[in-house]
Amino acid sequence: MLYNIKYKMKNRLPSLDLLKILAIFLIVVFHASYKGIPTFVVDSLGWVNQAFYYIFYHFGELGVNLFMLITGFFLVSSTSVKKNKIIKIILDVYFFAIFSVVLSLVFKKYVFHIQDLFPITFTYYWYVTGYLIIYILSPFINKFVRGLSQKQFQKLLFILFILFSFIPTVAGLTTGSTEDLGFYNRFVWLLFVYLAGGYLSVYRGQLSLMNSSVKKLLIALYKLLLFVGAFAIFSYFAQINTRFFNIPPNYFWGPNSVVIFLISILLFALFYHFKIPENKFTALIAQSTLSIYLLHEHPKFLFILWLDIFSFAPFYYSKKLFLMVIIYSLVVMLTGVLIHYFKKYTFDRLTGYFLFKCNEAKK
Repeated sequence: MLYNIKYKMKNRLPSLDLLKILAIFLIVVFHASYKGIPTFVVDSLGWVNQAFYYIFYHFGELGVNLFMLITGFFLVSSTSVKKNKIIKIILDVYFFAIFSVVLSLVFKKYVFHIQDLFPITFTYYWYVTGYLIIYILSPFINKFVRGLSQKQFQKLLFILFILFSFIPTVAGLTTGSTEDLGFYNRFVWLLFVYLAGGYLSVYRGQLSLMNSSVKKLLIALYKLLLFVGAFAIFSYFAQINTRFFNIPPNYFWGPNSVVIFLISILLFALFYHFKIPENKFTALIAQSTLSIYLLHEHPKFLFILWLDIFSFAPFYYSKKLFLMVIIYSLVVMLTGVLIHYFKKYTFDRLTGYFLFKCNEAKK
């Protein structure tokens, strides 16, 4: 039973901070490719650039899975919710939502919608909305899994994996997507990944995966990544779109595809094995990942970011195209880090004083 755990999880592990940085980089690179290179342009890029495009396409949801695995790994032992954390995340969302609207106005491309006033409710940042729901429910979820034996926990994860990963991956071969089945949605998937991360945390001392050698993990990762690349290239040339099967080059990109899920688990286990010393620089960037995400993903600003500010148009038919995707993505990440720390010592301090200090004074 989970009650038998005799140790407490540290607040953070340097190696998983590094994994968070990799995860946000993968997400930004995916968005840069997906949003910055219009669909109607892709077919004319040439097969090398197209191959990179479809390979990079898989990065986004891989990053999402990694973030939720890390969340489940650390949060599974929690028994309560911090109200201040919820308020802070909501304030962060509104800060970057307003920032994005202002930038859209500067570029004269803003059109008001009532949903703009409620970015969390209307999932402008779908991952943050899902994360907040899971965080609020986490004491109840954790209490439930604490009552399970290891075998029961395994059975639960196995059933959820079959329902929301294996079946959609097989059935999706007919529709071209692993996310088209009615009983599946992104929130359900995030909940499953949260539970998987919790399982890896609780039983990490007993799991062969978490105790495998780095070499074995790297070989397994290499094979899966090679498969994704080879599949993307094969599917591109085969053009499989028939009455019975529709298999695009980016077929496995969905977070619930068996391939992306397995790569996520292997990457998590690999980074968990890394024994690296605490590094302030790494920790500073890792703490900025939410700001980086919020900066570049607002629906009113993201196309301005990738089509106007960082335009890839001059590089569509160049060998430098995906080098520029990486460079621009790194610039966006650096900008997110700088804004995060500017906000931390201005906006955060101001709102923190009025919301938290004033409440303490009233008491």
